[in-house]
Amino acid sequence: MQDAPTKPAAGRARSLAPLRLTGFKQLAGAYTINELGNWIGEIALAVLVFDQTGSPLATAALFLGMQFAPAFVGQALVARLEVTGTRIVLPGLYVAEAATFVALALTADNFSLLLVVALAVVDGTLAIAARTFTRAAAAAVLAPPGQLREGNAIINVGFTGAGAAGPAIAGVVVAALGVQAALLIDAASFVVVALTLAATSLPEVKAEK
Repeated sequence: MQDAPTKPAAGRARSLAPLRLTGFKQLAGAYTINELGNWIGEIALAVLVFDQTGSPLATAALFLGMQFAPAFVGQALVARLEVTGTRIVLPGLYVAEAATFVALALTADNFSLLLVVALAVVDGTLAIAARTFTRAAAAAVLAPPGQLREGNAIINVGFTGAGAAGPAIAGVVVAALGVQAALLIDAASFVVVALTLAATSLPEVKAEK
């Protein structure tokens, strides 16, 4: 006769149960990669701007563009897209992020501070929208089986881990491969996420028109 599972083992099984739900693993991975990609992009662009301008003020302008402007524009973008639904919007947002990083990589050969800051604002806005829709889709997966708490905990762990490791990973990638390669790798990661989400059976979450 097998022994009954211990309480710690049962607790771990319960906390990881959302990973068995269709689509949740992909959504949690997308959320984590989004945060990691943002860190790699921010570090790479900061290095690019400082190398090209030698100006701390220009680098500060970049960070202002990446951090503050998207906070005002991101929710407006969400409001416009939420009537479309997550099945189309989510892969589309990650494709758009990939395209933005490709455009940013191209600026390494033909630098323009204004263009870099503008593209950084675009990417920050897309990232906010992607996080919002990913959370909404994840909630739709988690709510029916009553696993919102456990699922949100998994997402938060991935987000926190990416935030903690992101700067170090970005530093290593930029130092080893250069700014342009780091941005292209970032773009490729978002393409993979977009393709994964497009091939996954995600719940349709959208607002009424």
